[in-house]
Amino acid sequence: MENKSLDFSLNIKNLRDIPFNLYEKDFAFHFNGKTYKTNRFNADLLSPYIRQLHYSDNTINEFYLKLDNTQEQETKQQAVEAKEDYFSDFLKLYTFENTKIDPKRQQIYSQYFYALGNYDEFFRLLPEYYNEISEDN
Repeated sequence: MENKSLDFSLNIKNLRDIPFNLYEKDFAFHFNGKTYKTNRFNADLLSPYIRQLHYSDNTINEFYLKLDNTQEQETKQQAVEAKEDYFSDFLKLYTFENTKIDPKRQQIYSQYFYALGNYDEFFRLLPEYYNEISEDN
């Protein structure tokens, strides 16, 4: 056998098999007057802001999510119209399973990601707001 080095890392698919829903719900998001409990790992996945906060103070266990007034009113109105709790659904993205997201959810989830500082996911949901820099543009 030849002595060659190999670049290796665990397969990210392993994350799908982790039972995150069984982890202690030790982190709270406060949004629209409601408290949403999840685990700290999920909070770190969803938000670079929260991840950074945990580097400086690992005891932080809550985060107040604030959208600008226009976005917040639109989100509340859409939820009332659909009688759905979009933020609860949003927190379930930790499964890493492909999920069909209708245009309304794309808009709402993008607002959540933006407010949480997760610009990569924001642009993935709304690619029309992002253009690669090229010679043409």
